[in-house]
Amino acid sequence: MATESPLEKSALKAANALGIPWPSDSTRTTTNTWLYMGWVGSYFMAMAYLKKFHQRADCKLTPSRDIVERLGNEGFENVYLVRLGVDMD
Repeated sequence: MATESPLEKSALKAANALGIPWPSDSTRTTTNTWLYMGWVGSYFMAMAYLKKFHQRADCKLTPSRDIVERLGNEGFENVYLVRLGVDMD
């Protein structure tokens, strides 16, 4: 899952009902945006929503060590660093 849209929320529900594991991805989500914004009220509301959505994933993937650390500090669990690109070897 790459975004927190209604369509992906429905897909998440279906995957959970069918027992299909799925990771969420912070490379294209609003997670990174909200982590760096200074809007205090919006930040806390958005973070609560993002936690509720992404904590149902089996894991959360991000290509940034900084985001792994920041999400961990925000209380997200199972956050893993994933390198982007293709290993040509």
